[in-house]
Amino acid sequence: MKKQLIAIIVVIASIILNGCAKNFEDMNIDPTQFTEVTPEAALQGSFKRLNDFMDNSNFTRYWDMANLVNAGARYGTDEGGVWQNMYVNVLEPINQVKLTYGNQPDFNNRVQIARIWEAYAYSILVATFGPIPQSQANNRDYLASIKFDTEDSVYIYVLNTLKDAAAKIDISKPQDRLVYDAIYGSSATSIVNWKKFANTLRLKIALRCSKNLPQVSEQHAKEVMNDEANTITAETETTKMAYENVIGNENPHYQRFKRNSYTLDPPSMNDYLFVHFRSYKDPRIDAYFDSVPNLADRYLLRDTMPSRNDDSLRVVDYRIPHFGRPKSPAKLPGWSALNGLIDPLGQNVKVTTYSRLKGYGWGPNNQAADPSTGLLSPVQPFIILSYAESQLLKAEAAAKGWGGSKTAEQYYNEGIDANFAYWKISNAQRDAYKARDGIKWGTVGIGFTDYVSIVRADIAADPLAKIYTQQWLNYFPDQAFDVWCLQRRTRALDFSPHTNPGVAIATPWIEIPMRASYPTAVINLNPVGYQDGLDKLGGLQNDVDPLIPLKFAKQHTTKDWNAVPVAYSTRYMQKWYGNYVEDLPAAGVAYTLISTFKP
Repeated sequence: MKKQLIAIIVVIASIILNGCAKNFEDMNIDPTQFTEVTPEAALQGSFKRLNDFMDNSNFTRYWDMANLVNAGARYGTDEGGVWQNMYVNVLEPINQVKLTYGNQPDFNNRVQIARIWEAYAYSILVATFGPIPQSQANNRDYLASIKFDTEDSVYIYVLNTLKDAAAKIDISKPQDRLVYDAIYGSSATSIVNWKKFANTLRLKIALRCSKNLPQVSEQHAKEVMNDEANTITAETETTKMAYENVIGNENPHYQRFKRNSYTLDPPSMNDYLFVHFRSYKDPRIDAYFDSVPNLADRYLLRDTMPSRNDDSLRVVDYRIPHFGRPKSPAKLPGWSALNGLIDPLGQNVKVTTYSRLKGYGWGPNNQAADPSTGLLSPVQPFIILSYAESQLLKAEAAAKGWGGSKTAEQYYNEGIDANFAYWKISNAQRDAYKARDGIKWGTVGIGFTDYVSIVRADIAADPLAKIYTQQWLNYFPDQAFDVWCLQRRTRALDFSPHTNPGVAIATPWIEIPMRASYPTAVINLNPVGYQDGLDKLGGLQNDVDPLIPLKFAKQHTTKDWNAVPVAYSTRYMQKWYGNYVEDLPAAGVAYTLISTFKP
């Protein structure tokens, strides 16, 4: 039956994508077959296709744009298959559940789950492209051409759908639930958790589109904040996709990096994230990434350190356990101040010098010491919306005056607490981190610059600056797409440009793309719809420009990165083990004395 469902979905989707006007009855498919498809069969496939795609897309595009993990992406505008996957593999099964069971009271809760998942899928599509088909999508009445809905109208549809679906879930009927649910399990509480996910996602989307839909967003956010009990309020309610150690059902990263023996450069710590970790002594560096195990592979740092025994300074070399990788080693033509200088990241740096994604491994075929642990475990779940994120979203809403039972500061601290608890970081480390300037509420954080001194990891005293920073850090590793959305709508993070972009552009660098281009299939097979989309983007001739802004995004003036002052710096790595030269042997670290001098 699953094969039959897949065949039907593919045929329907091909008709939609090809703009074919044939009658449904001419397809040689028995429409009654849809009534035999259970909600479980349709929705589990939809769940897996969406989460597998987003997980794989982290590697191909989102990790690099999020400045979390360096995976070698080059900031292109190709949509990477999200259009086909969403409309065919994710939304069409949902559509069949709605058509088949929408009028059957015994299936009400399961239909609402389908609608919640539909809203989630559309929230990804609209944030990727802007105008998209929604009202006429996956509808056999519109086959010759499919119009595009405006960005605003899609967001309104998403918000209203989440509100309505959550309200219609009947928690007094726990028997009306998915018998198998890869998101929340099959216990009687699963429908309660789906309701909480819908409301928390509604808050998240309301915050995202607060610029383009200020009144609508505020209304939805206030309604959610006034019904806080029906939001995600505990780690056990985190929305996540479960995986299992069965071939085909493992976490996609396990499949890519372990089972298929990935041999290219491994995913490594992004240098901007590295600078942030070092600026605030963030212990999550060891939870997110593995340190370099081989001493000879570690980065050899030159440092100038005082002594407790005299007033001389020592120039010393020693090795450090972590190292971040820039998005590109390319230098811009205007950075002539670097000419003739020694690039500190170009000296004796190998692939094995960079800190790797936790659990990636350092042995043959990327084998970790314990392959059942770490972020590349076959059973590692994919996080969709966590308890920590829920509290940070509430912190943002409270900071904007949109309600809540607690202050923005309380939600903020609870979000950090939840994140540290998830990563099993000690309370002592957590509390020390929260007490630091820039992290502590109301304080200013002066961070280090990156290695060419063009960006820095400052955190302003402004509450929203702190909240956005913690949202960014919490989105590691699964929610890099959400970082892309966060940065476009807030510009809160001082991301450096990519100096080797993978798209034709007038400058030799590019900031994060503002959107993805519509796929070629849409241009060729639905030209009327494509033109409709261009009109709703602002009357464009095409959509190849990576900097076409979407309505939810904050207005942003692109910096001339070619003209910014530059200078090499390794300050963010220095004093790793302490401020004095005696701290090195005390930590068991060998060093080489290069010279001694008096300042």
